Amino acid sequence: ALPKKGDAWLPVKRPGLRAALVLRTLLAMNGIAVARPEPGKIPADARLLLRRRSVPLLRIVRGLLKFSNNPTAELIGLVTSRRLAGKPLTLAQSSALIRDRLKRKLASISWRGYRLANHSGLGAAARVTPAQMAAIVRLAGHQRYGRRRYAALLPRYDRRSRKSLIAPGRRLRLRVRAKSGTM
Repeated sequence: ALPKKGDAWLPVKRPGLRAALVLRTLLAMNGIAVARPEPGKIPADARLLLRRRSVPLLRIVRGLLKFSNNPTAELIGLVTSRRLAGKPLTLAQSSALIRDRLKRKLASISWRGYRLANHSGLGAAARVTPAQMAAIVRLAGHQRYGRRRYAALLPRYDRRSRKSLIAPGRRLRLRVRAKSGTM
């Protein structure tokens, strides 16, 4: 059910039903009463009216790396685990699947204490050692994403970028690609 007021957090479970509830609320605000929507099966004679394709994943990831957006990180993780598992998983199951995959790929480091209940790293119980995170970033750095390396997806800071990591009036003599925040 929609909250009476306030926010609804992403990712949304059963987005079709949620969209129908939002539509029902909007209709009611305009004096049109409709029955409460219920999940059902698509009729055999149903026609596709519209298909909306997402922007490319690389563009989404670049935005995520520039502006920390935890819901986007969660959705990317859930889609990834769904493709790996062949079925939708809960956030906890999805995080565990990704963790287990990382453990297999990075067997040479200690995974003691690693704890993430989601894909953004947001949560008081989240624990990742610097060695674990460095290994994950190194692994990402050796992969290709389209025709680019991971570092090319990170925001750039240099004297031409109009973003500064140093005090005004000082010159930055190197280029930095960096990200903090969202895991």
